[in-house]
Amino acid sequence: INYQYPISAAIYGLMSNSSPQFAQWLHDIGYKNGKGKPYKMFTFSKLQTNKIDKDSLSKGILKTFGACSFKFASPVSDNISNNLVHGIFSNPNLEISSTNLPKTKFKIQSIDVSPYIYMDNKMIYHTLSPIVTSTYTDNKIDFLMPDDPKSIDNLKNNLLEKYKLINENNYDGVLDISFQDPTIYKRKLVKIKENTPQEGAIKGFETHIIINATNEMHRIAQLAGIGERNSLGFGMIEPIGVVVWKVWILCYFDLNCIMKKLVLE
Repeated sequence: INYQYPISAAIYGLMSNSSPQFAQWLHDIGYKNGKGKPYKMFTFSKLQTNKIDKDSLSKGILKTFGACSFKFASPVSDNISNNLVHGIFSNPNLEISSTNLPKTKFKIQSIDVSPYIYMDNKMIYHTLSPIVTSTYTDNKIDFLMPDDPKSIDNLKNNLLEKYKLINENNYDGVLDISFQDPTIYKRKLVKIKENTPQEGAIKGFETHIIINATNEMHRIAQLAGIGERNSLGFGMIEPIGVVVWKVWILCYFDLNCIMKKLVLE
């Protein structure tokens, strides 16, 4: 079910409740590196819910019963996270629309800032939303999977660019990225702008990934997301199975929709 693009649009809508100018700037321009490549500097997870009507999936519709939620993260708390929260306080309705269904409003019940625990150097992560990385060959985009050696270099370079944008200097610490097993992963295909002339397909993967880096680089990987297309709901990761010694508070917001039935396409 391709709900990532409608949720991304809804997030910009919430920010616009607080600052229309900032939301428009972030959507149209964003944070650009020295080469002019834009980064939106936020990511979000897949929808999380307790119960799904499985019969609805065959019809291309996602129906859930009870509350649902997703996690949102950004390393730019002064602008992105604050505008999102202030926008929610101004109008706590999440509006989602698509070409096949009418606009649907969900009431945001709460925003939970979750404590997050991670260690200093080497961490194992699992994906909360698919990781996307790609290259261009003969003006054609090639989406890479973990068993392609180029995927590691792409992920490293992406994190280095985000670090430089946020900290305004080059990273000089260790940065090693590997997959726990590059042959074990789940392919994910997500359509954006579905059923429109601009429809496109994004190929990603879900897996376990190992990052050895400084605390600040771990923070960026978790808050900005890893890989590409983060603001469309890709590349959110969460640490698992590590020995921890330090606690950090991250900007994770659970948006709980108090609807008995959630219908998304």
